Amino acid sequence: MKQLIVNADDFGLTEDVNRGILQSHTDGIVTSTTILANGAAFRSAVEMSRQTPRLAVGVHLNLTQGPPVSPPQTVAALVNSRGEFRFTPGQLWKAVALRQIPPRQIEDELAAQVTRVLEAGTRPTHLDGHMHVHLLPGISDIVVRIARRFGIAGVRCPAEQSAAILLGLKSAPGNRIAQFKRSGIAFAVSCLARRMKKKLAREGLLYPSCFWGVTQTGFLNTAVLLDILESLPDGTNELCCHPGYWSAELEQAGGELVRQREGEMQALVSSEVKSFIASKAIRLATYSDLGSSAN
Repeated sequence: MKQLIVNADDFGLTEDVNRGILQSHTDGIVTSTTILANGAAFRSAVEMSRQTPRLAVGVHLNLTQGPPVSPPQTVAALVNSRGEFRFTPGQLWKAVALRQIPPRQIEDELAAQVTRVLEAGTRPTHLDGHMHVHLLPGISDIVVRIARRFGIAGVRCPAEQSAAILLGLKSAPGNRIAQFKRSGIAFAVSCLARRMKKKLAREGLLYPSCFWGVTQTGFLNTAVLLDILESLPDGTNELCCHPGYWSAELEQAGGELVRQREGEMQALVSSEVKSFIASKAIRLATYSDLGSSAN
């Protein structure tokens, strides 16, 4: 049997991202989302999730964008003079490797993010990382401890197969240089995720057996999505996506995905995509559906 978790990242980033995720769930194939506890639109995301109980919600752990949930002075090594996270993922990796950040500050901040979600009345189905920071050496062990501490059974493991990366190169539209760059990122993320997979298995934490979407980030349209669906193996797959509506607030928030979010949303609500899923008997699932066979 083929199962597919379709997880929309960045819930709580902006009001218009929230709106796009909600539409991609109610009118499309999104089954799950991960919420930014420090997002500007966190509160409205929580309220939306209460109104849509079938939308599973995890935590999108964040150490690279916006303000921390913790008081800035308690995580001083992570923030700049404005009290906002100061590192890109690459800089964060280097700073951790050079022991410029006390691990306790990272753990306290990630725990604070999970606690904020729990205190809002949401029981997380899983953890993942904004810009995949949960995979970084020195941080991945902390994330495993956080999952065990809060009794969260699932953790994203975005290890794409070589075939998925090649498929992304073949089918993604647009600038070839940008596609090759994205494929390089996907390869690096997958290498880190394979290391993470061993830790998750050792701790009995759950993750889908196959992952899609890193290579296609920024290029996910209806044609690309249909290619992914055609290529799904048996077992539980996860597709990460980033639907949303453009807004000036989103533009100001920055990041590599601004205008592309509307294109992803159109693919996720496409009648052609929904018909294909029905014709192939692909079961849409969430992390709550994972069992021991998913590892």
